[in-house]
Amino acid sequence: MKLQAKCQVCGAKNNWVPSQANIKGKLLWSAGYACDSCGNQMEIDDIGFMPIELRKMIFDRDGKFSIKAAERIDDISSVKIKQILRREFSLDLIKTKSICVNNHSGFLSGTYTEMSWLRSILDSLHLSLAIERTDDAGDEILDLISLVK
Repeated sequence: MKLQAKCQVCGAKNNWVPSQANIKGKLLWSAGYACDSCGNQMEIDDIGFMPIELRKMIFDRDGKFSIKAAERIDDISSVKIKQILRREFSLDLIKTKSICVNNHSGFLSGTYTEMSWLRSILDSLHLSLAIERTDDAGDEILDLISLVK
């Protein structure tokens, strides 16, 4: 997938290049281009989740990832994970209940950076959480964005 923008100086079409970062516990995103015709540069950025179109570009480029426990999570830790996610993302009980922490493929999916950010949010629980590429199984795992949007 490509998302194009018209250069504000010369009108040439350019492809946006998206990126994300997890810096000091904040999820940041940006997208930009440098015009091949005139050299004009454009960049947009924000804190939080990036627009869906840019996120799809990252999936196409880097793949989809999930966060999963290295071993089965006990009931108490499962509840704590759900409490943290509920508080962090202002989830209602129905969305919170939809998170299956002990899914063998992972319990939430998204971009690598989103999963890294999510793992940093859950660090206080001292669980062994892994981030794995899940391109094939990714549709079976609850997408992080579906919880928060």
